Amino acid sequence: MAVESLSTQDRLEELDAGERAVRAAFTLSYQDLPPRRQRLFRRLGLHPGDDFDAPAAAALDNIPVPVARRELGALYVDHLLEETAAGRFRLHDLLRDYARTLVAEDADDDRERAQARLLSYYEHTAFRASRRLARITRLRAVPVDVPPSSVRVFTNAREAARWLRVEQDNLLAWLDHGARQQLSEITMR
Repeated sequence: MAVESLSTQDRLEELDAGERAVRAAFTLSYQDLPPRRQRLFRRLGLHPGDDFDAPAAAALDNIPVPVARRELGALYVDHLLEETAAGRFRLHDLLRDYARTLVAEDADDDRERAQARLLSYYEHTAFRASRRLARITRLRAVPVDVPPSSVRVFTNAREAARWLRVEQDNLLAWLDHGARQQLSEITMR
């Protein structure tokens, strides 16, 4: 059976190898985490893009950016995240699958609120970046559900353009996610 044809659950089950099962190793690592870090790890499984930074993680988990930065650093030290560039992280495919199985057990409304916060963060920040590029200084208010510390402020057009370039794949992943989930409200904004 080709790895591409396996579902998330099947991929983890296929890799089980007795006492040293991949799932068992992930579970032991996860259980050693403090509760806040466990919740962040689970919620990172909701991120539809390949990588993320501390402000995105802060929005997803509804925590201040400095706390998100520390927690991401700790997950990196625990070998549960990879750092792809300075301040940017990703979950290995198998760890992403594992995080998604864990977060699927969380309450539906918790998952939906986390995704809504992350979407709101990306939407608002992309709006601010595009307004900065267009040199429009009057910005609409920050959505209530975005943690204030994760709101990005761009001091110049170069900074805004850089953010848009770095986050382009994540913004497109959100559109794709919305289309797959038939979330017309998200894809039609």
